[in-house]
Amino acid sequence: MLWNFLVMLYRRGKMMDKYNDLIVKGRKAYLEAMETIGWLKYSGPSKTETEKRLSEITEPEYFVYALCDLSFDPEGFEDKEAYESLLNEILYIVQLRDTSLSVSQNDTDGIISIEIKTGKNTYPYSVLLEDFDDWVDGDIIDKYFNEEILPGEDEERRLLPLSPSDQKACFVFMPEKLYEKAIEMGIIPGEGDYFMKEIETKE
Repeated sequence: MLWNFLVMLYRRGKMMDKYNDLIVKGRKAYLEAMETIGWLKYSGPSKTETEKRLSEITEPEYFVYALCDLSFDPEGFEDKEAYESLLNEILYIVQLRDTSLSVSQNDTDGIISIEIKTGKNTYPYSVLLEDFDDWVDGDIIDKYFNEEILPGEDEERRLLPLSPSDQKACFVFMPEKLYEKAIEMGIIPGEGDYFMKEIETKE
């Protein structure tokens, strides 16, 4: 067990080294790495838009955010309006056919009821607000979409996280194998709390 743990730490460090090695080469090298693995074939932003995003990022350690398809503040989810807004944004990104969304809130028990209908299936979900204390229910993405809706609609892509930064949650909509390849190539940091450590260091 100890050996497996040490191997895991070693591999994680190697992935971080790859990201750091790539970003110091600049925007052009970063974009070329994306093209090498075929990232832009699946990416929501076009190559031109990705180039524009990269040009607007002044600190290379944040290049990975040029990949972001979905970005939101995970705090402030106090009512159905916040969830409805997020769900509409996700549905726009995943582009499922014949989709309708219904969101209602029972103020008595604090439960938000969600129903997404497609041409094939109906997907119900509920959120008990008091369980999350103003934070988003992360299972909306992890389970509701990635384990139920997307597989149920025969969609190979998933909503996969980029390293969070302070009050920002970011996701890409990609096949898992391509996401893993991006980590191997150093396009995405191999450590989930990469930017949180940056913040702690600066403080």
